[in-house]
Amino acid sequence: MIYADIIIDISSDKLDRSFQYRVPERLEKKIKAGMVAAIPFGNAGRVRKGYVIGLSDKPKIAPEKIKEISEICSGEETTESRLIALAAWMRENYGSTMIQALRTVLPIQEKIKAKEKKYICLDISEEAGAQLLKELEQTRFKARTRLLRELLEKKRLDYTHAAKELGTTSAVVKKFQAVEHRVEFVKTVRGVDYYNDSKGTNPDAAIKGIQSMSKPTVLIGGGYDKGGEFDEWIQSFGGRVKKLLLMGETKDKIAKTAEKLGFTDYEFVESLQEAVSRGAELASEGDAVLLSPACASWDMFDSYEQRGTLFKEYVRNL
Repeated sequence: MIYADIIIDISSDKLDRSFQYRVPERLEKKIKAGMVAAIPFGNAGRVRKGYVIGLSDKPKIAPEKIKEISEICSGEETTESRLIALAAWMRENYGSTMIQALRTVLPIQEKIKAKEKKYICLDISEEAGAQLLKELEQTRFKARTRLLRELLEKKRLDYTHAAKELGTTSAVVKKFQAVEHRVEFVKTVRGVDYYNDSKGTNPDAAIKGIQSMSKPTVLIGGGYDKGGEFDEWIQSFGGRVKKLLLMGETKDKIAKTAEKLGFTDYEFVESLQEAVSRGAELASEGDAVLLSPACASWDMFDSYEQRGTLFKEYVRNL
């Protein structure tokens, strides 16, 4: 068993020490000192980021009390061991906290999330896309027609390919470009399509996410309770949702609403990572798994962006 010493990315004198986390077996060969990790922190298990400053095979406390790392946030070393040593020296000699010192010595590009290749994809159902194509074919918008036809065939396109090889302009591409975290296609795994709609932070927005699905869907929902009602959201399932996986503060409230409306195909999960794993088990080839929570993220995450980014990381590691 491998344990990681991690400095939490929070500027506070009270947290100016490392915390030990258990490294899951799937990450043992990947993790290195200097990497950024997503870890549960605090009694609520809220996901935070932290810097791995050391690895050991010896637990500092009872092993059963040590929480597990959720994910590695970057596949490369964030910084070298000598820079970690420099941060420790700065803390000792200049009175800063360790996290302040680390932020100073870490390369700037490692403070922001890794850049990903830019894609465009449709945020409407295939049926709606096919209808739009028919309409476009009757117009003079040939570039848009070519772009939509290829999007329907391939589901997503490299931005550069769309803008150049299809003979379209950037303005045309932007009209079709999906917003990140808004019914964003992530990956197809064993014939199952995964979509990130973390920006669906209320029932009205999440209804649009559900309506964009044309396949049997395992839906991941629930989160921070802003006091809204979920009746219309449940009613919008319309036979599309084969299983509802509920997490966060609102899971009981949503379950009661679902039962009231006659929908009983739901399960509770304790974390987003568990939801992704369970969704993979429940979905069959030709199905979809959709994160569209209908709730804010603040009970378990810093933002809907963090929630969506972690969802994509978990999916890519399936």
